[in-house]
Amino acid sequence: MDGIVHQQVFTDDSLNNFTIGVIGTQTYDNPVKFGTGAARFFSPEQGDYLTVPITDEWNMTGDWCVDFWMYGLSQNTSIARLLYRGGPEKAFDLRFDGPNRRILFSLSGIGGSLQGSTNSINYSEYTHITIVRKGTNHYMYINGNLEVSGNYGGTPDVTELDVGIACSYTSESPSAYYVGQIDELRIRNGAAIDDPVDPLYISSEDPADGFTPPATPYEGDPTP
Repeated sequence: MDGIVHQQVFTDDSLNNFTIGVIGTQTYDNPVKFGTGAARFFSPEQGDYLTVPITDEWNMTGDWCVDFWMYGLSQNTSIARLLYRGGPEKAFDLRFDGPNRRILFSLSGIGGSLQGSTNSINYSEYTHITIVRKGTNHYMYINGNLEVSGNYGGTPDVTELDVGIACSYTSESPSAYYVGQIDELRIRNGAAIDDPVDPLYISSEDPADGFTPPATPYEGDPTP
């Protein structure tokens, strides 16, 4: 995602070219991982977030991969959402636990969740986050290193709602909003670690071998 710096304008660089809804958020050029700017979410009380329109691609029932760069700030004093689809049922929920500096992930219906280790995320520096679903296996990578995995055989719940980036929902306190930057967010069908042309490809048969995070921005991928 790029846009006009210090304005509420964001560009989907994928082939889908979705219109990104903006609530309070601005592009920000310092620091930025790639391109002209990153999405900047200013404060837990302000309630800044982005939305991507409803599409079946967000059902997350098959194999898929989500990855992005985050630059979290110390104002994250509670558990805040990074990527979310659903209402109170929390169909897809990826969070940053600020006090413990770790990533949390749940997908309603699969019968389990992933919890990163304490202090695995540093404030005020860019960290690459990846979540992969491959069959019934679920993997979390931090900077290309396997952080945690789980095998959960349930069927993911589907909700006909849009995707929220750094959003909350009304029953939560304002402190549930993320503070910091997010850059190069991508949601793609298929397990990227199995795709030889994908930057996240793992050439061995062992997902624990990990990968080197992308050194350049995504351009023209089928998802943002």
